[in-house]
Formats: sequence, C-alpha cells, structure tokens
Amino acid sequence: MLQPFFTTKPVGKGTGLGLSLSKGIIESHAGHLTIDNKCPNTSFVILLPLTIAQPDDVETEDKIAS
Repeated sequence: MLQPFFTTKPVGKGTGLGLSLSKGIIESHAGHLTIDNKCPNTSFVILLPLTIAQPDDVETEDKIAS
C-alpha cells in the first residue's frame, strides 16, 4: 500500500519517502498507519497504543539525587 519511492512530483523534486518513513516510525511504536478510503480527500489515520507509565519508568528526585 504505502510504497517507498512513489511520488507524483517531477524527477528531482522529491524522493517519495515521507509516508514510508512515517509508517516505519509508527510501526516501531506498535502502531498502524492506514488510509481512510471513506474520506473524499486524502486522509491518513495513525493508531498508537495507549501506554501507561510505570513507577520505574519515571525519574524521581530520589534517583536524580543519587
């Protein structure tokens, strides 16, 4: 679907990597990038999982002081 190097721009005016790179970044965070085919205009949907920080993930003043 999101093919790398696909562009509608003239040669030398773009690489066509934007969506491919975006998709890779989103998927590296366990998310999904899709196209909303129901929208009359081009519309991309980004879905990312909700993550709740655990106490060990948050730096506290005690950790910073030591």
